[in-house]
Amino acid sequence: MVAKLRLLTALCALVAAMVVVSNTSPPPSAAPLRVQATDLPMTNVTTTIKWPVIETTDPSPFNPCKDIPFDALQNLGLFFTPPVPEEQLRCKFDAGNYQLSVEAIVWRTYAETLPADAVELDIGGHRAAQWWIMKPTDWNNRWWVTCMIAFDTSYGVLQQALFYSPIYSNPNPDCMQTNLQRAHDLMPYYKF
Repeated sequence: MVAKLRLLTALCALVAAMVVVSNTSPPPSAAPLRVQATDLPMTNVTTTIKWPVIETTDPSPFNPCKDIPFDALQNLGLFFTPPVPEEQLRCKFDAGNYQLSVEAIVWRTYAETLPADAVELDIGGHRAAQWWIMKPTDWNNRWWVTCMIAFDTSYGVLQQALFYSPIYSNPNPDCMQTNLQRAHDLMPYYKF
């Protein structure tokens, strides 16, 4: 039934188009249209984009997978497997019993990033905050334990997340303390 209705609608539209075209004729005094030049620039054109476009934010101010040297990662024990570039400017490093993810975010500010329970601190002379994403508890001991550090930067936020599985990690790291230590260790390679 629906197919028949669609066919009838298309047929009606075709008949209406033919009626409109047959009733329209060019005015008798009109000269034939001639295109003389197609390479001339258009004038009086308005758009919402103004020229020149000025880039106000560097889309890639810091790429952890490219900007942190491999020998530094090996010395810190973060090269159990090679670094894995993830979406946008995020890179995941593997230390064997935990993973560390570092990400530069240009579209969000430091103030917008912080949750209510974040504790602000100074790390190597830079404003930072530390908080839990998922705390270890009795009922969620099968999930990942995750803690975060965020740095206030000139381009937005630099986030460092440490995560591990309480079941598969041996030994389990102290999430907050290990993440803070890695922030101090990686500080010379970060761009603020």
